[in-house]
Amino acid sequence: DAMGGDQAPEVTVAGALLALEADAELEILLFGDAAAIGALLGPGTSARLKVVATTEVIAMGDEPMAAVRSRPDASLTRAAEAVRDGLAHGM
Repeated sequence: DAMGGDQAPEVTVAGALLALEADAELEILLFGDAAAIGALLGPGTSARLKVVATTEVIAMGDEPMAAVRSRPDASLTRAAEAVRDGLAHGM
């Protein structure tokens, strides 16, 4: 979920890029606003990083279960589904 946390997506994208540098076998899926994430990626960004576009975000103040149920295209919801479906190992 690239859109979650303080100062996202800048810090989450920067962290993902550092992780790719540190581990040559790592592959990363970043879920969130594709335009905002893409603006932070350079033209030579590794093919091991893939952006999964979403159209919704769950905010810190939202009631968790209601937000997940009412926002199926939220970055957090889609990231959790990827783990559930075996497309990702963690989030």
